Amino acid sequence: MKTINLLIITASLSFGLVSCSADSIRDSITEAVIENQTGEDVEVESDGDGNMVIKGENGEEININADGEKGSFSVKGEDGEEVNFSTNAELPDDFPSNIFVINGERQGLMNMTTDEGKMVSFAISVDDDISSVSKEIKEGMSKNDWKSSASLMGSSEEGIQMYTNEKNQVQIIISKDGDKTVVSYTVTYFTK
Repeated sequence: MKTINLLIITASLSFGLVSCSADSIRDSITEAVIENQTGEDVEVESDGDGNMVIKGENGEEININADGEKGSFSVKGEDGEEVNFSTNAELPDDFPSNIFVINGERQGLMNMTTDEGKMVSFAISVDDDISSVSKEIKEGMSKNDWKSSASLMGSSEEGIQMYTNEKNQVQIIISKDGDKTVVSYTVTYFTK
């Protein structure tokens, strides 16, 4: 089974499909989308409580667990691959402490785990203007021994910064959202 494709597809479907009222309808739609995108035959079983199992034609299995009260869901592959989405989660305990994270209001978190490392994405909303935020991030990352690999300011409305430190990478997108500045982090780091 094309596990990464399946993880991405199921992760993107899960929030919308969890709210469908009939399990058989949800299962049929999910099966059709996955089969169309991967070219593989799958079986989908859900229990109506936000839990779903997707079985591949060769016995592979992906488990999805959604928690509407916490605003989160997770997708887990049989080889330990895992994707977690949450609207109010904390950064993982093993998140690199030398990454400068700007102070502000966190807006959700996505955490994907493999046997080699993690990719963590989250956004932070701040009141400061883009120029101040960009400067603060550059100084903070540089102070923590991150090397800038790219820094592009497209306009006064958006910009991107990219950093490396050994094998680890950080991509930061800074954009305007009304009167707020949103800083979106995507961090890839190795745990082995």
